[in-house]
Amino acid sequence: MTAEIYFSHLSEKKTDEEVKELLRQAFITVEKGYMETLEDLLAERTSLMYDIPEGLNSYEAYQKVPEVVEGINRINCELSSGTAAAVALICNDKLYVANVGNSRVLLCQTDTNSVMKVVQLSIDHDLTNDDELLRLSQIGINTGSLRRSTRLGNQENTRCLGNYTVKAGYKDFEDLAVACQEPIISEPDIHGGIRLDESSRFLLLMSAGLYKSIEEAIGTDQVNKYIAQIVVEQFREQATLTGVAQAVVDRAVRLHHDWYMSNSLSHPCTPKREDITLVLRNFNYPMPNAITSPSKPTVIFNN
Repeated sequence: MTAEIYFSHLSEKKTDEEVKELLRQAFITVEKGYMETLEDLLAERTSLMYDIPEGLNSYEAYQKVPEVVEGINRINCELSSGTAAAVALICNDKLYVANVGNSRVLLCQTDTNSVMKVVQLSIDHDLTNDDELLRLSQIGINTGSLRRSTRLGNQENTRCLGNYTVKAGYKDFEDLAVACQEPIISEPDIHGGIRLDESSRFLLLMSAGLYKSIEEAIGTDQVNKYIAQIVVEQFREQATLTGVAQAVVDRAVRLHHDWYMSNSLSHPCTPKREDITLVLRNFNYPMPNAITSPSKPTVIFNN
């Protein structure tokens, strides 16, 4: 994605619409390129399917040709690989954000009274999004049942990059088969350009694992604000951006672990949370203990 944007004559783009179109084309190109890499896998799966005798159900097929069924399952697992994606681009002193899925981008600003304001620039493409439910209903999907669910096919997101099975292969899913076209799309929502000035303090890009872990642990309905407050606390304490980002991730992991331990008797299940990724870009928020430049983007992963 970064290469697609970098080599797309970005410096020549002058208007907001030109930059937005560049971002949109980057998503399209990445999606198309990935899907083209699956052709050999699809051919292999088709060949394996011919090795299953006709008239057998899934159980009978596994009893008869287990190695063939296992091979098909392995390929289906690879074909199901997909991801949410969020991109933040600064061009001509303006911020542009594009995303698919449930990764979030937060811009943290202060007003004239130095009160922090947290603005979510990304869109959550999931079944809590009424616009996405409307889009799905317009292509024939019964959204009444979806409102009571958290999954669409084999994933939570209504948009993503990759995951062939819910796109070209969507007819294999009972809840998607009635759609008149592919229900899961890779078309990004794009926001911007937002003029960056002294009120713009810092930018956060995060995977769903970060905010969902905190939501589950403390039950807050203002998780974006909560995360921004943790970042501000760590700006005051840490010496580097890496330290800030790592401290935020560590706090989320610890909160989720403590929540699980305190509820393990009433919820006897394996503690499970999504992997966490946090990208932090500081514009001008003070770091009194800084030992390096506080403006270099930092990425923190937690598995």
